[in-house]
Amino acid sequence: MSHPNMSTSLSAQDLLEKMQADNAIDEKDKSALAKYITQSQGKSEMPIYIRILVGVGAFFSSIFFIGFLAVVKIIDFDSAGGLIFFGLLFMTGAYFLLKMAEENDETVFHSFMTQCSFCSIAIGKVFFVAGLTTAFEKQAMIPLASLIVTLFTYNLYKMFMDRFLSSTATLLAFMAWIVSEYDIRESREILLCILFLIEMGGASYLLTSRKLSRVFTPLSYAFAFSLCAFVWLITVEENVFSPPAFIFMNVVLTVAFIGLIGWAAGGAEKLKKESLLIACGGAVILGFISSPGILLSLALLVVGYARHDRILTQGGALLLPIYLLHYYYNIDLTLAEKSAVLIFSGAVLLAGRFYLRWRQLDREVAA
Repeated sequence: MSHPNMSTSLSAQDLLEKMQADNAIDEKDKSALAKYITQSQGKSEMPIYIRILVGVGAFFSSIFFIGFLAVVKIIDFDSAGGLIFFGLLFMTGAYFLLKMAEENDETVFHSFMTQCSFCSIAIGKVFFVAGLTTAFEKQAMIPLASLIVTLFTYNLYKMFMDRFLSSTATLLAFMAWIVSEYDIRESREILLCILFLIEMGGASYLLTSRKLSRVFTPLSYAFAFSLCAFVWLITVEENVFSPPAFIFMNVVLTVAFIGLIGWAAGGAEKLKKESLLIACGGAVILGFISSPGILLSLALLVVGYARHDRILTQGGALLLPIYLLHYYYNIDLTLAEKSAVLIFSGAVLLAGRFYLRWRQLDREVAA
C-alpha cells in the first residue's frame, strides 16, 4: 500500500497514456486533450489583486482622459448625440484592442493592450450613459442606460473586471436613484424592498448554483457586493426604512441564512441533524436580536466556506466585526449593560461550543 504522503505527480502525457491504456479515452480524445493542454499552458488567469489594481488604474486613467478631452474641447459634453457616438466609438475600439491583446502572448504587450482596452471601454460606457441621460433629461436614465450598456457588452467584452464593475455600477445606480429621487419618495420604501429581493435572489442563485458557467462569476460577485452596500446603507441610515420594512428584511435574511446552512450541508433534509438544528435555532435568534449586517456577514462566511471561495470568506470575516461593533455601539443600553451583554454573548457561544464537543457534533461530517 502506498503511503498517503507519497508523491503521485504525473506529466500530462503520462496521464493521457494511462487513460488511453485504461480505455477511458480513445486516440482522437487523446489528441484533442493534448492540443488543449498545450494551448492552455502559460495562460493562467491573473490573481484577483492584480485585477483590482488594473481596475483602479483604468478608472483613474479614464477620469484623467475624460478631463483632458473636456479641457481641449474635442467633445461637446452638452451634445447627447456626440456623447453617444463617441461612447460607441470608444467601446468598439476597446473590443478590438482586447482582441489584439488575446492574440499576443508577449507579457508586456498583452498587459499594455489589456489596460488600454479596459480604459477605453470605461470611457465609452461613461459617454454612452451620459449621452442617454442628457438626451432624456431624466435622472432615471442613469441606471437604465447603465443596464442597457452592461447587457450589450457582457457577452461581447469578455473581461472579468469590466463585467464585475459594470454590473455593480448598474445595481448601485438603481439604489442611488431610488434613494435620491424626490418624485418617488412615497413609493421609495416599496421600491427598495423590491430591489433588495432582486439582489438577494440574484446573489443566492448565482452563488449557490453548481451548474452555472464561469461567465457569471463576475455577476455573482456584483450581486454580493451590491447586497453588502445595500445592507450597509440601511444600517447606517436608519431613516431610510420604517420598522416593518426593517423587520421584513431581517426575516428574509434569516430564511436565506437557514437555507444556506442546508445547502452547505448537502440538502434541506440534512437540517434534521442535531448540530444543524442548533445552527438554525441560532440563526432564528440572530434574526430577532441582531442587525441585517451580522446575518449577511455570516451568510457570506457560509457560502465562502462551502464554495472554497477566499474572496467571499474574507469579505464576510471583514464585515462581521464591523457590524458587531456597530450593533453594540448603537444598542440603547448603558456601558455597564453593554458589557454584560458582551459577557453573556461570549458565555453562550462558549457553552454552545462545549455542548457540541460533549455531544461530538463538531466531528460530524455531512455525507
